[in-house]
Amino acid sequence: MTTLPTLDPEIADLGLALGLLTTSNGGVELDSSWFQDPGARLTGTLGDDARRSALVRFVDAVLAQGEHSEQDGVTYLHLFNLRELASDSSLPDLTVQATLDARPSAYVEVGLAASLGTTAPDTSTQVAIPLYRAAKANQSVAQPFALLAGGVIRVGTELTFQTTPPATDEFGLTGVEVAVETALVGGPAPSFRLVLKGLHLPGAAAPSDFAVGGPGVAIEDALLSLVLGLVRQSAEALAGPAADQVQAALSLLGLGDGAGIPPLPVDDLLEHGVDELRDWFVAVMGETTARAAWLSSLASLVGGVASADHVDVVLGGGPVTARIGIRAATAPSGHLTVTPQLTLILSAVSGSVRIGAEASADLAVIDTATGAIVPVPHSEVVVTAVGSGADTAAKLLHTGPLDIGALRLGLAIDAGAPTAVIQLLEVDFEGHPYDVLDLSSP
Repeated sequence: MTTLPTLDPEIADLGLALGLLTTSNGGVELDSSWFQDPGARLTGTLGDDARRSALVRFVDAVLAQGEHSEQDGVTYLHLFNLRELASDSSLPDLTVQATLDARPSAYVEVGLAASLGTTAPDTSTQVAIPLYRAAKANQSVAQPFALLAGGVIRVGTELTFQTTPPATDEFGLTGVEVAVETALVGGPAPSFRLVLKGLHLPGAAAPSDFAVGGPGVAIEDALLSLVLGLVRQSAEALAGPAADQVQAALSLLGLGDGAGIPPLPVDDLLEHGVDELRDWFVAVMGETTARAAWLSSLASLVGGVASADHVDVVLGGGPVTARIGIRAATAPSGHLTVTPQLTLILSAVSGSVRIGAEASADLAVIDTATGAIVPVPHSEVVVTAVGSGADTAAKLLHTGPLDIGALRLGLAIDAGAPTAVIQLLEVDFEGHPYDVLDLSSP
């Protein structure tokens, strides 16, 4: 060991992280044995608690102005923000971070996270992808590449509608948070979580958060708690400027005056429990008119535009749209299945072509007969190109023998298995029309 003069904290932390320096008597010393096998010494940086902490301090000091964040036991290290990096406030508010998850006993999982924020309304969308698993001291990792060893990808969106608390006689909803977690290979079962944040109906003493889904949470129990909680909050007479929003919120639960939505049998629900809620849910989602009326009430509540099977909400007045969809179908057994869907759509026009991107997920498939719920059976991320010009009904490609309306290219995950998405839409080839041509396989 060689005693060194006092070093800047950042240099000392970097040396400690690399294993080149060791702590001694309140300072640091050079470990000359490091040069005998530098590769082996470097591989232990993440697996050793003290060296990993030094690395976090170094990154904080150099890139994050001395700060990092913690979320659910995971350390997020700031790498860069696009606006700050380019000194251009017109660029998207995109932040990229490295993640360190030291909770597993045998390894530290390293990943990459990106978050995109908008204003008016305030939204935050985050994608976190695990990349590598570094073994801890005296441990081993059979598969270091996290995505091939059950590593979980997380996509979450948080929308903030208001920040000031509502008056006692007014409706209020602070925001909505949705998160989907899934693994590409093995790993835990896919899951999703929905949180209604700061929900307040007239007469309630204070707002409440209602969560549906999440690890270890029975979805049926959460839904029942949500419904009964809103029944209690809506006991007072409706009045005030937020009456329309309150009616829309209550209509979603069969408690308002929304035309076409069957009323919720509250007395039967309190007496018999979840089965009555399931029967009401089937009555709403199994009939086209009732389902359309339910989506119309949802659109009134969130300020969106309702279509036959979905509601579109423009985020922040910009190019991003959130689409909330409901698909109802009859299973081979003859039972009704309901699939709630969430899609984020980014779109921009370039000449005669509208270029965009879509991240979508089927949040769950609900078997209304058995109550079985299959979380996140399908998700995909695609790039899209759609014709937007005035020629030939806005075709993406128009030639003599071939017309193509749109292109979708990306990656889908079906039941945990990744597949390519290569699709041509609204195709006409030599007079033969095709709604979809799937080119992902021969």
